[in-house]
Order: sequence, then structure tokens, then C-alpha cells
Amino acid sequence: MCRFTGIKSLISSGVANRAEHPEVSTLTEPRQPPRCPVELLRSAFPLLLIGVVLIPTTGGCAASRSAPTRDPYRIAVRYDVEPRFVGSNHEAALEAVGRDFGRIAELGFDTVVLLHAEDGDRLTLLNLAADAGLKASVPDRQIEHYTTTGALPDGCPGLPALIRALPRSLVRHPACHGITLVSPRGQAAADRIAKLQNRAQERTLNLILLGADPPDPVEAEVNPVGTGVILVDSGTGRIDPEASPLEPWLAQYHAALGAGRTGDLVLDRYRKPPGDPAGVVAATGRVGPAEAAAIDALTSRARHWGPRLHGLTAHPIPDARINGADLRITGFSRGQRRYVLVSNPATDSYAHGEVTLPDTIRGEQATRAVEVPVSGDLPAGRVVNARRGLITLDLSLRPGDAVLFETF
Repeated sequence: MCRFTGIKSLISSGVANRAEHPEVSTLTEPRQPPRCPVELLRSAFPLLLIGVVLIPTTGGCAASRSAPTRDPYRIAVRYDVEPRFVGSNHEAALEAVGRDFGRIAELGFDTVVLLHAEDGDRLTLLNLAADAGLKASVPDRQIEHYTTTGALPDGCPGLPALIRALPRSLVRHPACHGITLVSPRGQAAADRIAKLQNRAQERTLNLILLGADPPDPVEAEVNPVGTGVILVDSGTGRIDPEASPLEPWLAQYHAALGAGRTGDLVLDRYRKPPGDPAGVVAATGRVGPAEAAAIDALTSRARHWGPRLHGLTAHPIPDARINGADLRITGFSRGQRRYVLVSNPATDSYAHGEVTLPDTIRGEQATRAVEVPVSGDLPAGRVVNARRGLITLDLSLRPGDAVLFETF
């Protein structure tokens, strides 16, 4: 009997139980928002709404300022596979990986970014991810070799062939989220990765590119391209292992947004090699209560803000005025959608002050700012209307914290 049969039977029985008792749900099953009338009509009469122009309203379900449609926003954690095989046989190591994936899903992640995995184990790893309800991106040795050295495999005429060489059973696996790649240093490598990304997009293949280092909370500069993943190093800034990692994690997240990175969130990493600072898993092999609380706060914020900011252009707001605090201001816009992020880059002090926004941002008049809450469980934030043509935000931010406003 396959060692996963018992797990799958439990999952099946759980689904059946929920069908009989709809009030029962799992911790990892997200609450679904109420369906609006347009959605109900579309599901009941799938051909009825084709070609119908929907008039934007200021009401709930079809608001004109809703987040742009895209693939689900991913909340991921990096997972290095090879360390699990140290001192363990192959089957026992894979079983341990499966248990880790279950814990990762319980923590609220929906994706694992896999590194240091053998090509021959990738399908098994994808099966384990699927059993845990996760998506997974996997590495590929030939692609890694090309980006590092520029050399294609023997008999491979070019990048299209390199991508086509990926096994169909891999890239079409239901749990496959794409190919993981760590960016090598140097301009030549960056050029090769850019070409590879273009080819991957043509083949509708995700390339999960992890940069060398997350941006520095003080020195990050705005990058107008802005679609790279947000990489948060779980060990950065953790001088006291007993202290909460939330503030340094949030500082990295907000610095990445301020640098124009608006892609999926990747927490680096679940388990670190011996000698490195602790990852999500502490030296005891468990996730402590402080880490679990920090993960919940970070992922809730990314899950609520991420889909709104993804694909928007990051830019400075040079006419904004700051009074009384060292704050960083970043604008995000596309079309008529505009957001303003105000963050406290300091990781050891509070910031109290006022930010006055100009009457126009990127050519659009700004007469009202609505705070975006840090979690979907919270009600809409404060509404600040312009006075004498200007919006003034009175702010008090703890170390590493930030606030996001949508302007109208």
C-alpha cells in the first residue's frame, strides 16, 4: 500500500464530513466572502452576461476600484530539501518532508519554494505538496547551469528547447507552481535570466526568481518595474532569539514594497542549516509561539495588500511633505488606481508625524484617502478627506511598521 493512502483517505473523509455538516471547516480553508448578485447570475446563466457592460458602482460587490484580476497571490516559504536527507534514508526523509509540508500548510502558507532537490525527486515532492494542499515550485539543474555559466546542455539549440526539455509530467502537475531559480551575481547572469524569463512567459511557465538579498530597510530605492517576489529573511535582525521576529520581518516587507517589489511573498526559510541563524523552525525543531504569531501577522498583511499592489508602478511622490518624523513615502499607480505607502524605516524607534499629500498624484486629483486595513478580518480603515485641497495624514508607526492608503 502506498504510504500516502491513509492520508488521502483522511482527506476524503474530511471532505465528505464537511458535505454532511457544512458548519465544519478546517483551519487552512479560507473563509469565502459573500457572492455578489453579478457572480450569482453568472453562475446560474453563464451565457447571459457575455457582452454586457457592467456599470461601476460605489456599492459592495462590483466596485470600480476592486483589485485587478490575476493569478492567486501566493504566500510562500522557501524549503531546502537536501538537509532533510542528511543522516536519514531516502524514504524516511521524504516522509519527514511530507510532515513538514503539513505543518507549513497549517501555518497559513499556500506554496513552498523548493531548492536543493534532486531532479528525480521532484514528482514525489509535488505529490507530497498536493497531499498537504500546497503548490510548489521546483528547481531544475539544466536551467540553473545555464543561468550560472551561459552554457546550454549538449544538443540543446537554444532557450526554447531548454524550456521544452522540462518533463510534461512536471510542468503540468496540478501542484506545480513553476521553476525555482536563485539569481546568480553579475550583469551577464542578469541578462541571461531576463532572456529566460521572456521565453518562460511565452510558454506560460512561472519562473520564481529569488534575488541575492532583500533590500535594506534604509537604503532601498524605488524600482518602477516592480513585479519581483518579496523575499523576507527570517534570520535578519534577530539578535535575541527569544524576541518576536515580527518587527524585522515587517521592516523587510515594507522596504521591498518601497523598492517596487510587488510580487508574491516568500519567507526565507522554513529550516536553516546548522550554524545559520534560526529560520521559521527554531533549533528545537518546532515553530515557537512568537514565530507563529509573526507569520500570521505578516502573511495576513501580504494576503490583503499584495493583490491590490501587484503589477502597479512604484514611484516617489516628490511634492509630499513630512512633518515631525523620518518616514518613507512610496506611491503605486496604474490607470486610475493609486495607493500611498507610508513606512517607518527605523527598526528601533517609533515615528510620530504628519504627511501632507499634494492635490494631484501622477496627474490624478487626490481628494480623499481611505486606509487599507492590514487584514481582511478587519473593517475598512479611516477616511481622510482633503482640506483646502490637501490630504493630511496624522501617523504614529511602531518600528518597521507602515500604513497603506488608497487615494481617490
